[in-house]
Amino acid sequence: MIEPAFLLHDRIERNHASCMAGQYDVRREYVAQIPNRIGRTLELQLLEVINVHPEATARLLGRHLTGTLEYAGGGSLHTVVREGDSVTKINRRSAFMVEAERQAQCERHSAQHQLLKQHLGGYVLAQEFRVDTHLLNRKQRAVISEQPVVAFEDLQLFPAHKPRIDLAALEAVKQQHPGVESALRDLALGGSRLYEDTGMLVDTSGLSNIVLAPQATETGLLCLDGLPIAEPNKSDVSRIMSQLDLLLRHTS
Repeated sequence: MIEPAFLLHDRIERNHASCMAGQYDVRREYVAQIPNRIGRTLELQLLEVINVHPEATARLLGRHLTGTLEYAGGGSLHTVVREGDSVTKINRRSAFMVEAERQAQCERHSAQHQLLKQHLGGYVLAQEFRVDTHLLNRKQRAVISEQPVVAFEDLQLFPAHKPRIDLAALEAVKQQHPGVESALRDLALGGSRLYEDTGMLVDTSGLSNIVLAPQATETGLLCLDGLPIAEPNKSDVSRIMSQLDLLLRHTS
């Protein structure tokens, strides 16, 4: 069971990372699509306060940039930072675990990453996982993963929180990037097999998950999130499997 105190800390930290990365507008648009009205309203209010008071929020969280480190974003599980040509993802929950739990989580994430790569192949960017000093608080340790910086373009095919794809955007992708259609179909097939074999899901929904990255892969298509959704709820399964099914129906 995840403690309520951690859930609040996690929400604050995720929103703070997004604001510090210059992604306030993107985060606000994402939050505005949360189906639950009360949850949506509370999250929007929290985001607004953090955006106005980023330094006070950093002190509250005990998170501080050092050297040439800079924020790159905040995902559902990780705070993302960048230094030079390297991106590091810091698992937020792991900072509050005991060392044995961190090591176990690191091993789980490595195994889950390998399963994702087995099913999606070259569409997944290779990542290395380890337990190390927390880059934003030297007094803590966390599970972190590293990958090179990749230039990419968001496809904007998969709306957050909705069991559909943007068919107009898909047609535009087909016209502008003819070779990507078969890659999208291949990814959808791999994602379907991943769920059938493991019960885990490839994370398609929202921005910066399935992207165009011509310099990173032969096909130009890339799944930026190196971890699957390991314990999806019914809503996750319904939404993402519907997206994959629609992708299969509208590609060849």
